[in-house]
Amino acid sequence: MQLNEVNSPQAPAAMSLEDKIALMCVVGTPSTAAEPDFRERMSQNRFGGIGLFPHNVKDEQQTLKLMEEVQAIAGDSGIPQPYYVSIDEEGGTLSKFKTFYPYIPGNRAAGLSLDAETAYLQGKIIGSQLHALGIPMNWAPVLDVNTNIDNPVVGVRSFGEDPEWVAAFGKAYIRGMHEAGVAVTAKHFPGHGQVSGDSHVVLPECELTIEELMNGPLLPFIAAIEAGADSIMMGHLVFPNIPESAGLPASLSPFFAGDLLRSRLGFEGIICTDDIEMGAIKKNFNPDEVGVLAVLAGNDMILMCHTPEYQERVIEGIRKAVLDGVIEESRIDESVNRIHRLYGKFQQ
Repeated sequence: MQLNEVNSPQAPAAMSLEDKIALMCVVGTPSTAAEPDFRERMSQNRFGGIGLFPHNVKDEQQTLKLMEEVQAIAGDSGIPQPYYVSIDEEGGTLSKFKTFYPYIPGNRAAGLSLDAETAYLQGKIIGSQLHALGIPMNWAPVLDVNTNIDNPVVGVRSFGEDPEWVAAFGKAYIRGMHEAGVAVTAKHFPGHGQVSGDSHVVLPECELTIEELMNGPLLPFIAAIEAGADSIMMGHLVFPNIPESAGLPASLSPFFAGDLLRSRLGFEGIICTDDIEMGAIKKNFNPDEVGVLAVLAGNDMILMCHTPEYQERVIEGIRKAVLDGVIEESRIDESVNRIHRLYGKFQQ
């Protein structure tokens, strides 16, 4: 990735509604290469980014070639360079590169070192690997506090059980990642470590009140905002004891994304959903409505990285909602401007 090969983004007023909606969407490719079907979809929809998963990574040379192909496709479509590509590279059990790069222990191991500088080195080394591959964004660090021993999805992905401890290690990790030249996504707001359900499969419930969240699971995210987190990922979990959320998952809730994260905590970066093709969302909301809810909640980017037909229905649902006046186009423009600012960070 050549950082000096930069295309200036269009202002929202110069973009079609379809292009603006596509810019808010992050999709995936099913292969280790940019196959013709993927190229065709990218030419028809100027998606804001793609996510990489284990099935996309075989070895270093293949990954470098895939990134070159993706950046070239984006460039041909007039999308700013370098293109938004992200990956869940957390080290430890969620490492995609351990077959060809040095193995980096995960968050639990860093936490057990009792020294936050370990998290700084962890972030800097992983960031250096990503930078070498041309991947400008990491969907990390995990800032969930591991307070429920029965939680099947956080566990060793967490820095520990104490919110202030997780906050300190998270800030150090972000500093290291930034020094390596890679943007970060803190996840999963407002905290996924206290539930017993796996949102990949079900929609978990969290019994905490807003006061309990503010005094515990939210502390690492407040620290991440102070540390300059580029993006924050919303978690798929509901809070029955927080009536302002109206029974919606945090990822689709105007209270959590718009009121709490954006207004009350003052976060100015990108708010993105966790993948809406996860069971928590896909089993409970239809694709025609879920994108609308995500936009109305205040998300800037919608992750849906696996099924083209599902993605098309989400995009069409958003487009129809704008045309029908359910979503103001100015709300779309706000996200477009934030995404362009994120591209600007990549280009520095």
